[in-house]
Amino acid sequence: PHCVDAGRFTPTDATRAAAAALRRQLGLDGRRVLLFAGKFQERKQPVELLRAFHAVAGPTDALVFVGDGALRGELEALAATRPDCAVRF
Repeated sequence: PHCVDAGRFTPTDATRAAAAALRRQLGLDGRRVLLFAGKFQERKQPVELLRAFHAVAGPTDALVFVGDGALRGELEALAATRPDCAVRF
């Protein structure tokens, strides 16, 4: 019940174009992107990930959080302390 249909994730010209448009929209063109996809809760340690990202991020790096949860406000506040780092929600 937890298998993945790999064919569904095979990129097409349309999906590549949509991905490029989304990257532009999020200001991620030319950036190396680290993705966190999950619930924003203690056991998944998204705050620790953001702190680590702040410690090592270069000018071409970006961190994207996809999800929601109890830690969202804390994450957004922490991300706002470093406007020089590209963090997107």
